[in-house]
Amino acid sequence: MHLYNAWLPPAVAAETRRETESFAAVVRSVKETWRQDDPDSVFATLKWIAVIEVFVKAKSEVSPEDVRELLVFGLDLFHSSQNKLHVQVMMRMIILKFMILKGNAIQYVLV
Repeated sequence: MHLYNAWLPPAVAAETRRETESFAAVVRSVKETWRQDDPDSVFATLKWIAVIEVFVKAKSEVSPEDVRELLVFGLDLFHSSQNKLHVQVMMRMIILKFMILKGNAIQYVLV
């Protein structure tokens, strides 16, 4: 549990443990919205940016494997989004936020 959640009542604090599962579901959903055969489907991934930012701002405990999966996907999407600057900017923002939040996040991508 994150230090910020230590003040929560026990029942609410117990629910925060499900954040890992929720984040994994969000990562799966983001990946499912993008179809490589449809170049415009990259725009469909934008609706998940706000949801991912909630996990970042809440300093949620998330699995390193899910972070890696999101970072690798984000980089793939970034490179595939030629001439779609808005998508590239939003993905870059998420990638950078996770790299700042998880100081060693780059190791997830390189491993």
